[in-house]
Amino acid sequence: METDQEERLTFEDLAEFYTASGKLQKSLVLPPVAEEFHDIHRLTMKAIEADLERWDQSDWAYSKELLGLFLDINDEDALAKIQAEEMDYQNFCDTTYCYAGFALLAAGYAIRYTSDAGTVAVLDGESVELHDATKKVLGLTETQACILYEFPHGDLATFKENMTKLTGITFD
Repeated sequence: METDQEERLTFEDLAEFYTASGKLQKSLVLPPVAEEFHDIHRLTMKAIEADLERWDQSDWAYSKELLGLFLDINDEDALAKIQAEEMDYQNFCDTTYCYAGFALLAAGYAIRYTSDAGTVAVLDGESVELHDATKKVLGLTETQACILYEFPHGDLATFKENMTKLTGITFD
């Protein structure tokens, strides 16, 4: 049984789980996600299906507009805003999310950039590391969470197949 003390896997550790086509190995044996988490997984997948343009498995949350604020170091107003305010990604129209990002939003979290802690998940005013919030919301073990974060951004059918292997949940 895995515990919260389990070490995070490295990218090299994760490579053994995938075939050349980006699919999870058929021989991969992971515990199924507890039934109490099936609804949030299905809700998350439906949210992705309904808004494929905002799905990007390569990052928790990404916004060109928000990134532009960071890159314009000559703009004193932008720098002051970055240093003084916490900025929620969902306030930027161009933001994309990975599966975990979609799940956190569905569970009521804000995904926020802060000048002191970087990107965090926020619920009821409490900031939590994205990794920990995702494990809690989706009922994932450390290994399952690490594998999820390294899923390639392929087609949705392959992604659903990988998620079924990862969680034991069948997605329509």
